[in-house]
Amino acid sequence: MKQRILTILLSLCMLLSLLPAAAGAMETPKVTVDGNYLFANGNAITLMQGDDETKTLVYLDSDLENPIALTGPTGDTTNGYDLTRVNIFGGSDGRRKAVTINGNTSITMEGGTVYRIAGGGRGPSDTDPSKICTVNGTASVTLKGGNVTYLYGAAMAIPLQQIPRSL
Repeated sequence: MKQRILTILLSLCMLLSLLPAAAGAMETPKVTVDGNYLFANGNAITLMQGDDETKTLVYLDSDLENPIALTGPTGDTTNGYDLTRVNIFGGSDGRRKAVTINGNTSITMEGGTVYRIAGGGRGPSDTDPSKICTVNGTASVTLKGGNVTYLYGAAMAIPLQQIPRSL
């Protein structure tokens, strides 16, 4: 009898421990990283310098006290991340499927170093019309400091080498 009660209690504990993880899994991440791509997914973000000009901290505008922990780039939330080869998008990832952001995107750069910033999203590198990132709002990029190699006001879709010279 004692063993059966203990088994039931342990089973209930296991079930209860799964509840927060299941609820958290349903939330959409505010910022996602995929290789050298960082997507704000329509969330307003601010980039600030880490412990030197090559390190960058990423903050949600709704919480400028706590930098976002990023998985992928080297670094941490104390000293900053190496984003010198990272492309940052205000929108979402449209490389594999169509994605729509209903609202504005905003990236403010106050310090640090990043490779590219695009106010919109990342579209496909081919001409497949079924894959695109649409922002139904204003894509805003504000530079107050820091270093960025390439800046796009809207989305980035095709590699620069493929842009015809007549444009």
